[in-house]
Amino acid sequence: MRIANVPGWLKIALALTLALAGVLAFRAYEYGSRMHSGQEPIRPWMTVPYIAHSRHVPQTVLWGALGIAPHLHDHRPIGRIAREQKRPVADVISNLKSAIEHEPKDAR
Repeated sequence: MRIANVPGWLKIALALTLALAGVLAFRAYEYGSRMHSGQEPIRPWMTVPYIAHSRHVPQTVLWGALGIAPHLHDHRPIGRIAREQKRPVADVISNLKSAIEHEPKDAR
C-alpha cells in the first residue's frame, strides 16, 4: 500500500499519535533527569529507601533524622510516618532535607 492511498483521517491520526508519543517521551526524560540529579522535591509519597537512593545518602542517616531505628525493609511513605509520629509532614521533610545537606558529599 502506498502512502498516497492511505485515507486522510488515518494520516492525521498517525501524526497525532507520533506527536503524543514524542511529548510523553520528552516528559519522561525530563522527570528522570530531575530525579537523578536530586532536584525533585521530597514529597509525602516518597519512602526513606527511595529518598536515600535518589539523593545518594545512606538510609541510616535518614532514619536517624526521623528518630526511628533503621529498618531494611520499611517502605512506609514519609506522609504515613509523619501521621504516626503526629507531626506535620513539612517538619519531617525539613528534617530529611537537613540530614541530606549535612551529610558529607564524599560519604555519598
